[in-house]
Amino acid sequence: MAQDITDKIEVKGLTFAITSYALLLLFTPYQEAPKNIFSVVLILWGIFNFQAIKKYIHINPIASTSIIFLLSSVVAFFTSSYKEVLELKNVAGALKIGLILIPVMLLSLAHQNFWKISAIFIAIGGIISGIDGLVNWKGHYPQYNSVGHINHTALYVCIQLGASLTLVLATKIYQKLIGITSLIIALVFLANSSSLLAIILSLLILFTFIFVHFSKLKDKKTTLLITFILVTLASAYSLSSTPLGKQLLVELKQHISKDITSSRYGIALTAIEGAKLNPFFGAGPRMFRRATDEATIREILRSENRNYDSEKKDFIHYIHGHNTWVNNYVERGLFSLLFFTACAIFSVIYLFRYKPKRNSNIDYKNTYILFATAGIVLFIGGLMQTTYIVEHGLVSGILLTSGAQFLKSFNQS
Repeated sequence: MAQDITDKIEVKGLTFAITSYALLLLFTPYQEAPKNIFSVVLILWGIFNFQAIKKYIHINPIASTSIIFLLSSVVAFFTSSYKEVLELKNVAGALKIGLILIPVMLLSLAHQNFWKISAIFIAIGGIISGIDGLVNWKGHYPQYNSVGHINHTALYVCIQLGASLTLVLATKIYQKLIGITSLIIALVFLANSSSLLAIILSLLILFTFIFVHFSKLKDKKTTLLITFILVTLASAYSLSSTPLGKQLLVELKQHISKDITSSRYGIALTAIEGAKLNPFFGAGPRMFRRATDEATIREILRSENRNYDSEKKDFIHYIHGHNTWVNNYVERGLFSLLFFTACAIFSVIYLFRYKPKRNSNIDYKNTYILFATAGIVLFIGGLMQTTYIVEHGLVSGILLTSGAQFLKSFNQS
């Protein structure tokens, strides 16, 4: 069925577009300039093939809500009351991702090996960036050059983990070697990130992989349970019986008590106050810091006859919200937040509605894994970090929307 549909789609420059797409994935975690160049190339290719896109793509609810969410940055850009927002880079990132999703959805239908190309070049990009990050390791934690921040690197590595797992079962030796090498690098970075969130996400991705690819077993629940027990026992032993594990446990307890129960609460509380100036369309892209700084919060409280100094201990002023929903509410308002939440809900529905059956082919199963990986990183990861408009957001957005297009079109093929 997949071949039948791809044969009917006629687009010009398909090889050129798929090559640009592969290079985009390769350079995204490594170099900023090539990533931007290939993004623009794909967008222009999509405009050139607009008729084919219009004819063959049936925009699914995940694509619709995610594209509207991303393009809402443009609305927030023009409605912002802050002069600092008037820089193109503040809206270019979200605009670029929003526009690139449409041609990528066409590629997912027009090229029968789209999922495999996606997995291979995400893995290769991770290998290159991983080696570079380890060679140029400075500070406490290794990072991917273009991704930067250790928590963002850890989330990107989770995507790499999902892609690598799909390649481990490949029949071709070179694909298997790429998958294993990328998987090892991903595990090395996860082990050195000390990111509890990334570890949780990686376990969810691993469970998804087991659930999908071991469906021929009589009882998948038993397999998942055994795997969970083994991982839990190994983790418990490592944390309680090794010096490194004990040190990590102490740091983890301090991190949870300080960062989640106090800092993140204070950031969210400050964000709720700062969003009052423009609750519907937001303060503007990258204006979280400006909308929640001390001067702004003081002015808002003064207008409500409240005293900042008496409530000062509750407010924490930060550059971003450490939560996608909170950050989005401040920068893009309730309008955008509605579509982002809808996208998350539709993604969950798709996970249940289009879950692979025992007789589903490997393309379908691996596309499902990449789709689930993107959803896990964007929406569960988004509870603790800002996602979607950064590197792991770009790749997740591509995998989520193209995956939804593929799963719906080739359902159980």
